[in-house]
Amino acid sequence: MLLMMAEVLQFSRVAAAYPTSLFWRILAFNQTHVEWFGCSLHDTIQPGFSFLVGVALPYSIARRIARVRASRNYSGIVLWRSLLLVALGVFLRSMDHSMTYFTFEDTLSQIGFGYPFLFLLGFPSSITGGAKWVWVWAVLCLILLGYWLAWALYPAGTREF
Repeated sequence: MLLMMAEVLQFSRVAAAYPTSLFWRILAFNQTHVEWFGCSLHDTIQPGFSFLVGVALPYSIARRIARVRASRNYSGIVLWRSLLLVALGVFLRSMDHSMTYFTFEDTLSQIGFGYPFLFLLGFPSSITGGAKWVWVWAVLCLILLGYWLAWALYPAGTREF
């Protein structure tokens, strides 16, 4: 939250006013995204939120199971949460526009789209009937292959967008 607030405070403008100050240059660099190569502290916000969702999901589902104590299909709850996150992301993106701004580069929408897949990885018995580790390893291999394929077919810096 502190990193997101630093963006609102616009440390880059302060750094521009004090071009010789190393302190303000470091703060300005870490409050914005790196253009293409490299990583700043600000670039770790979305992966950090995604990691926290992944850590919190098993606890959330376990609490719901303990509270309800019934055999129940949780996919509806997961899809509802996912829809709410995506809708909130679209709403926040659209606030400064005259019409709805359907882009999904914000953290909330990305978490909302990934949430059902994360649920399937964490609780694969809802689909596979209990073959948990086979499912998890298969999905991991598929993700790594897809990630490699995306970089192999579209290498960074070699084509125009």
